[in-house]
Amino acid sequence: MALNIRVLLLSFLLFLPRIEGEEARMVSNQILYRMHTGEVSEAFALYREHQKSLGHHDQELLQQIGLTLLDQGSRSHDAEIRLLTIFGAGISSYEKALYILEEAAGGNNPKMQLVALNYLARSQHDRADDAIQRCLTSDSLLIRLEALLYLAEKHHPRATAQTEALMCKLPQDLLPIFPQIFAVIGDESSTISLRKLLAHPVESVRIAAVFAVAKCERDDLLPQIRNLATHGEITQQEGCAIALGFLGDEHSLPRLQTLARSHVTSVRLAACHALYRLGRKENRLEIEKEAKEGNIFAIAMLSEMPGSEETLAQLVRSHQLQIRINAALSLLKLGDRRCLSGLKEMLINDSRDLAFERMGSHGLGLTAFRAIPSAQVNLADDPLGFEVSLSLREDALRETINLPETSFLALAESLFESHQNDLIPTLTDLLATLHNDPAKALLKKYSQKAGAPLIRHSCNLALFNMKEEGPYEEQLRHFILHQQDQELIRFRPALTIERRDFVAGSPLTPQEQSRLLIASFEAFARTQNDKGIDVLLEAMQNGNPKNRYALAGLLIRTTF
Repeated sequence: MALNIRVLLLSFLLFLPRIEGEEARMVSNQILYRMHTGEVSEAFALYREHQKSLGHHDQELLQQIGLTLLDQGSRSHDAEIRLLTIFGAGISSYEKALYILEEAAGGNNPKMQLVALNYLARSQHDRADDAIQRCLTSDSLLIRLEALLYLAEKHHPRATAQTEALMCKLPQDLLPIFPQIFAVIGDESSTISLRKLLAHPVESVRIAAVFAVAKCERDDLLPQIRNLATHGEITQQEGCAIALGFLGDEHSLPRLQTLARSHVTSVRLAACHALYRLGRKENRLEIEKEAKEGNIFAIAMLSEMPGSEETLAQLVRSHQLQIRINAALSLLKLGDRRCLSGLKEMLINDSRDLAFERMGSHGLGLTAFRAIPSAQVNLADDPLGFEVSLSLREDALRETINLPETSFLALAESLFESHQNDLIPTLTDLLATLHNDPAKALLKKYSQKAGAPLIRHSCNLALFNMKEEGPYEEQLRHFILHQQDQELIRFRPALTIERRDFVAGSPLTPQEQSRLLIASFEAFARTQNDKGIDVLLEAMQNGNPKNRYALAGLLIRTTF
C-alpha cells in the first residue's frame, strides 16, 4: 500500500510540470486574445498576474505582445498611430516587424516613407534592400532621391542603373544632385557616369561633379579635374582649386601657383588654400591678409591653419557680427578658448533672435557661416531653416568638448543658467562623455535646478546613464510616470539631401518634453532588467494609448 502511494506521488510530481506548462500556455493565449480584441489594459493586467505567478517576466510572451501591438498599429486608420508604429517597428530591430517598414516604404505618405527608409537603410536584410528599391516608384521626388542615396551607401549592384534612370527623367536644374550619388557608389559603371558629368555642358553640373570627386577622395579622376582647372570659367577654377587641394595633387602645383595670382579673390583664396594643404604654409599669410580685411571665407579657412590664432583673436572682437561669428568658429576648431565670447552669441539666444546658415561663394568652393537676425520674421517662409540653424549650433557645441576642460565647463554652466533648452540634450550628452568628477558635479548641481524641468530631468537622465549612485533612477521613473499621458513622438524636420551638408523658467514645450520622454524610456530599455520592463509596461498600460505602438518596439528590443 505504501509502495502504491509513493508510485502515485512520484507520477503526480512528474506530471506537475506538464500541468503548469499547460496552464501557462492557456494564460498566454488569454492575454494575446485580449490584445487581439482590443482589451489592451485588461491584457496587461492579466500579464501582471501571470508575471507574479512565474516570479519573473515572460520574455517570449512580451515579444508576442509587442508584435501584436505593432501589427494592430500598422492597420490603424489613424495616421499618427501608423507613424508611431513605424517608429516602434524600426527601433525594435526585430525581423518579424520588418514587414511594417516594408509596407510603409511602399505607401504614399512621404513622412512615413522617410521614417521607414531610415530604418530600412540600417538593416542588412535583403528584404530591406528590396523595399528601398520599391521606393524608387514613389510619387515623391524626395523619397526617390533618398532611396537612391541609401542604395548608393549600401553599394547596391543596381544603384548606378537606378540613378541613371531617374536622372534622365528630371529637368536639367536638378542634375547637380546626382554626382554625389555616383561618387558614393564607387563602382566601374558609376565612375563612367561621373566622368560624363565632369564633362557636362552645364557648368553647375561640372562643378558639382568636381566637389563630389573631392569629397569622396576619388583620386582616380584627378586627370579630368586637372584639365578642368585650365579652363577660363571663374567658378570652375575656384572649384577645381579646392578639389586639387583636398586630393593632395602635387602635379597641379604650377597651375595652383598661377591661380593664386588671380585677380578674382575667391579663386586666389581657393588656390592659396590648396597650396597650404600641399605643404606651402607661407600661403597662410595671403589668407590672413584677406581675413583682416573682413573676408569671412578667408576667416573660415583659417580654422585649419595653426598659427593664425592671434589674427582670429583680434577678429573675434570686431564690431561686425558676421566677422565675430566666423572668427569664433575658427578659433573653436583650433581649440583656442578665446572663441568663447563670439561662440556664446551663436549658442545663447537673446533679443536679436539669431539663426545661422552656411553660405557659399559664387563658385560654391568656399564656405562660411552667416547669422540671420530676427529669424522668426526672416525665416517665416522657410521652416526648415530653423532646423538647419539648430543642427549647426549643435555641431558647434559638440566641438567645444575639445576646448580646455575649464572653458568647456564654464560654457556649459552659462547654457544651463540661460535656460538654453534646445541645446540642453546635446550638452548633457557631452558632459556624460567626460565622465569625470567636475562634469558629474555640474550635472548633479543642475539636476536640482528649480523652475527648469527640462534641465533637471536631462541631468537626471545623464546621471542615470552614467550609473551614478543616487536618486536618479527613481527621479527618472517619477518623471516618466507623470508625463506618460503626453504624446511620445514629435519628429524634428528631416534635412533634405541638399541641406544636410531666452525665456527663463518656461515650462516644457511638447517637442522638448517628447524628446526627453523617449530618451528616458530608451534609457530604461537599455538596462534590460525587470525594472526597465516594468516602467515600459506601466506606461503602455496606463499612459497615452497612442504611445503604446512606439513603446512596443522598445519592449521587444528590451527582451532580446
